[in-house]
Order: sequence, then C-alpha cells, then structure tokens
Amino acid sequence: MTMLRTHDYATSELPNDSAIAGASAKDALETLQAEIGAIVGGVSSVFARTGAVVALPGDYTGTEITNNSTVAGASVTNALDWLQTQINNLFASAIGNDSSVSGSTVKDALNALLAAIAALVTGVSSVYGRTGAVVAAAGDYAASQVNNDSSEAGAHVSDALTNLKNAIAALVTGVSSVYGRTGAVVAAAGDYAASQVNNDSAVTGTHVSDALNTLNSSISSSPVSEAWALPASPSTYDDEFTSDTSANYVWYDSNGSTVITPSGTIDPYATITTGVVQQIQTPRRSWLAAQIRNTNVNTFLTKPWTPDTNDFVWTRLAHAGRPAVVAGDISFGLNLMAATGGHPDPANTVEIALVSNSGNGNFATRLISDKNVANVNTTILAGGTYATNSIMLSTYLGIQKRGTTYDFWALDAQGRLYWWGTTTHSSTMAYLAWRMVDNTSTGTKPGNPIFYIDFIRVQQNTAVFLP
Repeated sequence: MTMLRTHDYATSELPNDSAIAGASAKDALETLQAEIGAIVGGVSSVFARTGAVVALPGDYTGTEITNNSTVAGASVTNALDWLQTQINNLFASAIGNDSSVSGSTVKDALNALLAAIAALVTGVSSVYGRTGAVVAAAGDYAASQVNNDSSEAGAHVSDALTNLKNAIAALVTGVSSVYGRTGAVVAAAGDYAASQVNNDSAVTGTHVSDALNTLNSSISSSPVSEAWALPASPSTYDDEFTSDTSANYVWYDSNGSTVITPSGTIDPYATITTGVVQQIQTPRRSWLAAQIRNTNVNTFLTKPWTPDTNDFVWTRLAHAGRPAVVAGDISFGLNLMAATGGHPDPANTVEIALVSNSGNGNFATRLISDKNVANVNTTILAGGTYATNSIMLSTYLGIQKRGTTYDFWALDAQGRLYWWGTTTHSSTMAYLAWRMVDNTSTGTKPGNPIFYIDFIRVQQNTAVFLP
C-alpha cells in the first residue's frame, strides 16, 4: 500500500468539490482570498488601534458628531455653544415672575421683598446694645418699665412692689426689735421670767412661778427619803405593795424557771434554809417584806413588763438584819430580765444592786451595776461605800433605758444622788425583777436578813427623766 507524502500533489492538481467557485482547490482558495480582500479593503487600523477595536473617550470630537437634536446647530459642538449662550443671557430681569409677590420679573419681585423686610426693622439697628439673634437677659428692663398684670394694685411692677412693702410694714407697725434683737428673732433663754408665763399644768398656780413655788413647798415639807416616792405623771405600771398588788408578782428560783410559793411569817430571829417567807407590813405605809433561804442562791421576785424605747423605772428598798460574814454575802438589787421559754431568763439581765461590803460586824453597803449576756456576767461599776456603819433603812435604785443603752442610778436616805455606770444590751427585756441573795448561814445571829420593797414606779417614753 502506497502512502501519500507532502508535495506529492499541487493544489492545481486537486479537484474542488466545495461550494466555493473554482474547478481546482487552487481556484477555490483564490476566490476566497479575493472576497476577504474586498471586505477589509482600505482599513489597516482604527484610531491607531488594530484587532478587536472598542470605543474609547476621545475617539471623536463634538465637531465630528452630527447634531440630530432639536437644539440649533449642525454638530454637537454647535448645539452646546448655542445652549451656553442662552444660559448666559438668563438674568432675573429677563425671567417672568409668576409668584404672588408683586413684580413682572423675578428681579422686580425680589426688590419688592427686600423693601418689605427693611420696612419691618426700620429704625432698629441693635437691641440693648446687642445685635444678631438677641435673647432676653437680666437688666433689659427696670421694674418701672414692666406693666403689672398681677392682682396687686399698681400700673407697673415697681408700683406693686412698693404697695406690698407698705402692707408688710403695716403688719409690724410699732415693733422695731424683740428682746433687743432684730432680724429673724428666735426664742432664747431669759426672754421671759417664770412669773410672765401662764401655768397650764395641773399644779396649782396662775403663773409658772406660782406652780414652782407650790411644788417647792411640797418638796420642802417632805422628808428627803421621799424624794423619789411619787412621780409627777403616774403610770399604769406603778405599784404599791399591798395584799392585792403583791399577787401580781411571782417568785422564781435561781434558774428563773421554778416558781416558789411563799409561806410563813416574817421572824427576824428565824433561820430559813428553804423557800421564801413573804408578808405585807403596814407600820406607816405598805411594804412587802421577805426573808429568803440563806444558801447563797439567787431568788427573784418578778412581774412581766417590757419597757418602751425610753423608760425610767425605780424602786424604794429597805434592808434590815444581821451583819455579813464576808463581802457579798447579802445582795439586793433591781433587775430587768429577758425571757426564755415563757419565764424569766437570769442569763440575760441588767441590774443595779446593794451588796454587803465586809464582815466583822460592819453593816456597810456598796453599790454595784452589772449585766448578764448569755450567762456571762460583766461588772459595770462597783464600789463606793455610802452607808458606813449604819443600818441601811431606805435607798432608791433606778434603771434608765435609752434605746438599747441602760444607765444606773441610786439615791440614798440623805438625798445623795449617784450615777452608777452605763451599758448596752441587745436582748428584749420582758420582766421587772428584784434579785435577793442571802449567804448568812454562818456567823452572828439573830436570823435571816429581811428585804423590804416599798413600791415600783415607771416613767414612760422619756430618755432624760429623773424623778
């Protein structure tokens, strides 16, 4: 088999069987070449660019583009020049005015508006020396320049103020000073004497001085030992110890939970080792007298009572009996006690008490103030023998409650007043009580000491009261 090779045939030797005109392949190629040459004849580049040329800015100028718009001009350049000329010729005076402002042209209308605005501010170049957007400021007007539209008489504000000043002056006519003081005068000590103040209290007397004289006479006619006997304002909690009122009080043992029922008759020669002997005695006035067991344990006489925020409670005590063998053998005090389980709580108390000072036949008594918090005892103030070598006949003990602060006070039979310390306690006190201790089981007879209680008084809702 013979293989064809390049140059075996020329294009003129190959017959043309295509749709292109020509008998041979050579004739057909020449026909195509002639047709292609006719298509691109005379164009070798476009805008110096060959290949697939696309439009770019600058390909044509306005003078090269025919104007086919309604604007006058053969070319685009001619049309633009004509429009510019028309714009340059547009002035306000050349534009007709179709607004509601008077004037045939826009220029006429603008001039009319300018004149109208100038007429509105004719003669005003500034306001109070200020120009621009002027706002009100202090001092723009005096009171005499402002019309008065209030209910006070006067054409201007200055007139109304003058009228008011005169009216005020008329109210205080004749008073130029008060007690030698002018201005905003406040009360001061010495403004009035007691004889110049009317008395509206329950004490007899027209003036305060008369009432004071009445009270002074009453005090002067009473023995010193009665100084704390009667409060000026009785309280529902006040008690005289009579057969009736003593029933309101309950005896408790040292733990505050066991009730002790008193029995027997007071006997200054008797030795008592159990229980309590209680008796109401009336030599001059009612007193509760008690003898307690001599076994050195606390015995409490109590009554439910919760003090207010500020209260003062005081009592009159008396004590008669045998000398103590050692200091502290005999103790007699006023207590406030908290509650636990529905009964008094000796573990939480405040107290002022009389305590025997020493033995050897000495009846001397000293004061002590203390407190118990969760059964931990703290002495507030102790010491001060004030009834040396004498039987203590009567003494007043008091506790002042001020919030959670407690102050302790005492007054002796000679009228000497003692402040005996201060403390705080967070517990709510729920009982009024007297605490008694007797440890005279040994020593000189005759018998157990006798504790006397005259009364209990309460002054409520005051933090500064002393009877």
